[in-house]
Amino acid sequence: MSSGQNALSEAQVFTLMKHLEVRCLNYNDGLRDYLIVSFMLHAGLRLGETMQLTLSAVLLEGVILESVHLDGSITKSGKSRSIPMCKSLKGSLLQYLTYKKRTAWHVDGLLFPGEISLTQPLSNRTVQKFLEKESLLCLGIAVHPHMLRHTYATRMMRLTDLRTVQELLGHSSVRSTQVYTHPDQEDLKKATDKLDDLNKNL
Repeated sequence: MSSGQNALSEAQVFTLMKHLEVRCLNYNDGLRDYLIVSFMLHAGLRLGETMQLTLSAVLLEGVILESVHLDGSITKSGKSRSIPMCKSLKGSLLQYLTYKKRTAWHVDGLLFPGEISLTQPLSNRTVQKFLEKESLLCLGIAVHPHMLRHTYATRMMRLTDLRTVQELLGHSSVRSTQVYTHPDQEDLKKATDKLDDLNKNL
């Protein structure tokens, strides 16, 4: 079932992440699933990119990096890119890595290995099903992974310019980035308020 939405509202983002945060306390895979969603929602990664992340993409000599480094071999464009990690994403990553320290980590090992083999990533379908189930529970709509990336792009467009968002998303063309821009009523109100400010000087 599709909600017809392209991006989540700020209220929906808050509700979804709070729901997943509580879920971390009751499920062994809670931290993993929370972090997967965080990479898509807070760094704009595609699902396929997230699943192919290795430890070396986020960690150097035991220290979490400031940015997540995507090798060109896992990106849609074939080009490498680095996306700065916000504090909440780094915090989620630290919790996950601390929890997983009972398992041996290899620098080139997958950050999200599958349940059968450590050399195979968790399947896209597993994440899709989990996200759909949990979003239906807390939001009443079925959220798909690409909606999280779409939400990231929409949020970032309110904070910075189109060219910067293009780089963060790894798009070769600005046209691809423009697809992700969806002004809402709050954006329109802010624009109108700015016009009022200009009119005061007339």
